[in-house]
Amino acid sequence: MKKLILLITCSILISCISFESIPKKEVIIHNSCSSSIDYYIYTPNLDKNDKRYIKNKFILPKGESKLLKSHSVLKPTDEEYIDVIFFQNNSELPYTKIRKTKSAPELININVCP
Repeated sequence: MKKLILLITCSILISCISFESIPKKEVIIHNSCSSSIDYYIYTPNLDKNDKRYIKNKFILPKGESKLLKSHSVLKPTDEEYIDVIFFQNNSELPYTKIRKTKSAPELININVCP
């Protein structure tokens, strides 16, 4: 009976543990344009056939911000480097990166709109 109670208790405790990894970097993306923009998160250093290759398209409505949590490395020399590209009407948009403090997430502000 003690073994059964111990087994049930252990399985309940294990099911409550979160196995989600801590993000390597957090970035806040803010759209200062007067209309929605599209953005892609992708891994430029990997071949498109690689199972780790990412290319996801998202839409950021006007005036909104989004927190991007990256579990990949964000250095251009690393294989799993991820990058973000912003588009509006098939035109790539420039953006500015602002780092307020080392502990705060980096801010990407899209403020040059076509």
